[in-house]
Amino acid sequence: MGGVLLVTTPSPVRTAGPPLGMLYLAAALQQAGVEVAVVDLASPYGPSGADALAEVVARTQPLLIGLTLYTETALASYRLLQELVPKRGRFLVAGGPHATALPQEALAHGFDFVVLHEGEGSLVQLYEALTLKSDPADVAGLVYRDSGGNLRKTRKRPLVADLDLLPSPIQAVPLLDRDWYAPQGRIPRLSPSLITSRGCPGRCTFCANVISGHRYRFHSARRVIEELVDWHQREGATAFVFHDVALTAHRERLLKLCSAIRTLDFKVTWMCEARADQVDEELVRAMADAGCSGITFGIESGDPTRLALIRKGSGREAAMAALAVAKAAGVRTQANFMLGFPGETAQQLEHTLTFMQEIAPLADGLSPMGIVVPYPGTELYRAHHEETGCTDWWLDAERIASMLQPVTLDADVVTPDEVIDLHRRMEEGILAAGLVPYSPEVRQAIERCLEFRREHNRRAMSGQPT
Repeated sequence: MGGVLLVTTPSPVRTAGPPLGMLYLAAALQQAGVEVAVVDLASPYGPSGADALAEVVARTQPLLIGLTLYTETALASYRLLQELVPKRGRFLVAGGPHATALPQEALAHGFDFVVLHEGEGSLVQLYEALTLKSDPADVAGLVYRDSGGNLRKTRKRPLVADLDLLPSPIQAVPLLDRDWYAPQGRIPRLSPSLITSRGCPGRCTFCANVISGHRYRFHSARRVIEELVDWHQREGATAFVFHDVALTAHRERLLKLCSAIRTLDFKVTWMCEARADQVDEELVRAMADAGCSGITFGIESGDPTRLALIRKGSGREAAMAALAVAKAAGVRTQANFMLGFPGETAQQLEHTLTFMQEIAPLADGLSPMGIVVPYPGTELYRAHHEETGCTDWWLDAERIASMLQPVTLDADVVTPDEVIDLHRRMEEGILAAGLVPYSPEVRQAIERCLEFRREHNRRAMSGQPT
C-alpha cells in the first residue's frame, strides 16, 4: 500500500474540464516522487459514486486518499467516506475552501487530517510523514486529532511567495482519463484553463477567500506563456479561461503579460473576470490586443448603500466606465449581480433593477445565478446565519438537493430557451432552499430582477437588440 489517490466528489453539476486544483496537487506530489492516481467523480462522462471509487481504491491501493471539499458537495463527500469504511490502514485527508473554513467538521465526519489553505507543500510533507511514521505535528498547515483524541493544529504554513516554484499542473494531465470529458463517439479534448495568480486584496463580506488570502501573488509572464504553449502543443488549444479571482489587481503585471501573449506564434483567445474599478481604456485595449474576448465584471448591486455594506469598494460609475471601455475595445462583457442579501430592502433591489436596465446596452450578458448564498468562512455567514436560520445549511440534504439542479445540456445544438430554462430552474432551486428568508415584497423584487436578467440574456443569445 502506498501513494496518493486524489478524488473529486460526485455532483449533479458536472465539471466541464480537468479540475485545476487537483492537478496542482498531483503535480506537486509527482515532483516529490510520490505515486499519484486521480479520479474525477464529478466529470461529465466518467465514473461516479462510491462503487466507482471503491474500484479505484482496490486497484491503486493508496496510503492516502485526498478530497477537496466545496460547501455544496461537502455532505456528498462525507457520505462517500461512510461507504469506504473500513479504511484498512489508509488515511483520509480533506482540503479546499470548505475544509479550511470548518476543519473540525471535516474531522467529525471521518477525515483523519485537514490540510489548510494552499495545500501543495502540506500534502507532500504529510505523505512523507505518514510513510516514515513520523510525527505529523512537524508538518505545517494541518488540523487533526492525535492518538488521544486531542485536537491539534500545527503551525501556519506561509503562502507560496513565488508561484513559479510550483510545478505546472499540466504535468499531471496524463493522470486523467480523457474519455471522462467527452461523450462516446467524440474525440475527447480537454478544456484548457489557467490560474495565473493567487490572492485577492478585496474585502467583500460575501467572499471567504480562505485558501489564498488577501496577499496578491502571480506567475511570471514566462511561466504563463509556457503553460499556454504546453496546452497548445498537447491539445491544439487556442481558447482559454483564466480563473484568477483578481487578474487585474496588478496593472503593470497584466500589461507585461499581455505583451508576452502577443509574441506567441499562434493566436489565442481568453476570458477572465475583473473588478470594474481595476480597468481603464489602456488596459482593456492591451487585453483585447492580446486575445481577451470576454470579461465578467463583478458589479453585485446597483444600490450605493448596499455596495457600502458589502464592502465592494467599487460603485456604479466604475461599472459603467468599465463596460463602456470593454465594448469600445470589442470585448464581450458579462455583468454579475448578487440578489437577496440579508436585510436588503425591496427599494435597494429596485435600484439594482434600474441599474441593470441602464447597463443593458453595454452588457452582452447578465451572469445567471447570483442569488446570495452565505458561505462558511465569510463575514456574511458569521453575521447572519443565526437570524436567517441557515446554520450548517450544507448538511441539510433537502436544501442541497434543491440547490444542485442537474445540468443536462448535452445536445450539439442548444436553444436559448433551453439555456434560460436551465438557469430558471437553478435560480428557483436556490430560492427554494431558503438560506435567506425574504418578505413577499423583497421576494417579488428579486423575481423582477431575475426575469429582466433572463429576458436580456434570451434576447442576446437570439441575436436580438438588448
